[in-house]
Amino acid sequence: RQHSYMLMQRNANRIMSLVNQLMDVRKIEHGQLVMKMKETELATYIESITNSFEETATNKKISLSFHKVGIDTLFAWIDEENFDKVIMNLLSNAVKYTPAGGSINIYLSKNESPAGNKPIHNSAEIIVSDSGSGIPEKDLKKVFERFFQARNKKSGTGTGVGLHLTRSIVKLHHGTIKAE
Repeated sequence: RQHSYMLMQRNANRIMSLVNQLMDVRKIEHGQLVMKMKETELATYIESITNSFEETATNKKISLSFHKVGIDTLFAWIDEENFDKVIMNLLSNAVKYTPAGGSINIYLSKNESPAGNKPIHNSAEIIVSDSGSGIPEKDLKKVFERFFQARNKKSGTGTGVGLHLTRSIVKLHHGTIKAE
């Protein structure tokens, strides 16, 4: 009986999460998502989110590692509440599609480019890589479209909302995102 209640609670939480993601997408599309930008130390911020996946990764026998590349600290102006959704979605997908015995690596580095005509010439680069089966080449450009689901061994396990929301939030932070 307790197991049934826990299962119902977990499913209710999943539905609530999906509804919240859809609401966020709608707010973004209508210009109603209010960003609360704050200077944030990204290495600590991302490492904290990564650590929240440690138990799930360990249970799946997945190696999960966070790497600071050429930096000790890196400050950036982000909306912590919304940027959290970016990292959470990327790591959730990585854990979901990485097989037992696989690995997930998160890399944080600083990109510096000549100022030139660009208003932003210093930026953070965050890479999430995993040893999963990957996304078919033909689907790479579509993965950030709303409701798109790549066809693979775990087809049907997602809604196609998370990566669309992720891209939308990254754009609100004047960033770009791509899948390789």
